[in-house]
Amino acid sequence: MTTRDKMLSFLLLEAIYSDENREVRGENFSPFPEVKIIFEQYGLNDDDEADTSQKCYSIFVHKNSGTEKFSFPLHESAFGLIVHRGDDEVYFRAWYDNSENSLSLNDTDEAISESEISPEEIDEVIVNLYSRYS
Repeated sequence: MTTRDKMLSFLLLEAIYSDENREVRGENFSPFPEVKIIFEQYGLNDDDEADTSQKCYSIFVHKNSGTEKFSFPLHESAFGLIVHRGDDEVYFRAWYDNSENSLSLNDTDEAISESEISPEEIDEVIVNLYSRYS
């Protein structure tokens, strides 16, 4: 696990453990005003039914999230979906398994490559956030 992954995992787990309403689809439940964290969906079991122990979350980190007193701006939505701003933010996805108490992030390098923000710039933001809240 990379340092970036560890820091993002810390932010997500802090949010998961601090909010009882963390499974309202699409609603920001981040305890950190600079970051948006939302529940996306449950995983599926072998019968293609929702497996509530498998949860997918999205973490949105804005290029200004490392700045003191920054508040994550509201997203526009279309057809009930968030409109991602690739020039201003990076969208990370993670799966949390309640039954095993484990977390796995999707490929963070790939997430960064889908934005207009450099890896160095977003890593600096993530380090600033981690330093502020850990």
